[in-house]
Amino acid sequence: MVAAQALGGIPVPLYQDSVAEEMVYVLENSDAKFAIVQNQEQTDKLLEIKDRLPHLEYICYEEPRGMRAYTEEFIFYYKDIQQTGRAFHGENPDYFLREVENGQGSDISIFLYTSGTTGKPKGVMHSYASTQAAMAAWVNMAGMTNEDVNLLSLPMSHFGARLMDSAWMVGATGIIIPSPDITQIMKAIHDQRCTILQGILDHPDLERYNLTSLRMIIYAGAPASETLVRRATQKFGPVLYTGYGQSEAYGLNTVMTPAEHEEALRSAPNHLISCGREGLVDVQVRLVNEQYQDVPVGEVGEACIRAPWQAVGYWNMPELTAETF
Repeated sequence: MVAAQALGGIPVPLYQDSVAEEMVYVLENSDAKFAIVQNQEQTDKLLEIKDRLPHLEYICYEEPRGMRAYTEEFIFYYKDIQQTGRAFHGENPDYFLREVENGQGSDISIFLYTSGTTGKPKGVMHSYASTQAAMAAWVNMAGMTNEDVNLLSLPMSHFGARLMDSAWMVGATGIIIPSPDITQIMKAIHDQRCTILQGILDHPDLERYNLTSLRMIIYAGAPASETLVRRATQKFGPVLYTGYGQSEAYGLNTVMTPAEHEEALRSAPNHLISCGREGLVDVQVRLVNEQYQDVPVGEVGEACIRAPWQAVGYWNMPELTAETF
């Protein structure tokens, strides 16, 4: 992904569980030029649709089977990046900062396609400026330092992957596991002494692993039960965070801190169904009715968000962009 961006390209991460028709739609809709796959399962899926999109270059990490070898392409692009003088080197972690300072902050850095639960998936366009703002928001919210080890169990197509990117800003270590398998998650924490984790579940072998390094567990997507929060707090200590984000605004727009979790457990268990308060850094959240007036406390409203990490718009959908943004 970094190599593509260094060359001025736009990465478009695909959901791992996309079916063939969804992959064809996204690859066509995004005007993709390359399809890069990283494992056998993805290769099998692309082979199903390869003949329908003959204009794409197909690059495979494992046995190519009619595709080009990833290693061959990687060497080519790495040399090209070296020749342009814009390589992403370990001694130069301010790459994104410099790109924004050089007037390229408005350039599109990534497309994140929505799940398409209410229609066709939409290509959410993020700029380098919004990506950098999201990374900084994660760093500030987590108090991240170069001593942290971040474990990413979510796909790069999910907005939560900004926690992975954020590690680059402070020199933290990132651990990427190939699938959200809970045994792999616990083994990674045990072996790598991870300090920040996204997503954790019950497992019969939990006691076999040393998970005491964890200082931050983020859960999101649905409220947690009082019983689950109480058990997790007893097991891991005051490390639970929850919040609300989305592809279109992919920092945590609301946050519920460990202290607020503990207070809820002591005196207000009903607060545990909350996704927290308005975020502490550079974000405004309003709950409004159909006339965009703030709704009274206790009434249902639509969440409207203003933040520097909100997307530029939807790819090739100007009317919906104008309506939504």
